[in-house]
Amino acid sequence: MGCMSSRRISRPLITRSSPADSVKLRQVGIKSDQDVSLPTAVLESAYTPVIETMKNHNSNFFEAASLPSLVDARKEAALQGLTSVKVWTARCSVTHRL
Repeated sequence: MGCMSSRRISRPLITRSSPADSVKLRQVGIKSDQDVSLPTAVLESAYTPVIETMKNHNSNFFEAASLPSLVDARKEAALQGLTSVKVWTARCSVTHRL
């Protein structure tokens, strides 16, 4: 991430990976409005309080632990009218076999 602006980047963190990942993001200037740990197989409604907090904090970055979690969070965000998020991302690993 080369150069970071002084603009505040805030985001919730939905994670099931190590807390070290959160620390790395904070080291480059990404502030977390909330850290939430949800199982990967939850109902979309489990994201209701997460999205409510995002609206209250005017969050602009969201990181999920998986693509299905990202999809569910975006659906809930659409239901609640969350529009402040500029970056939606998920931690994904891709394995290629030769």
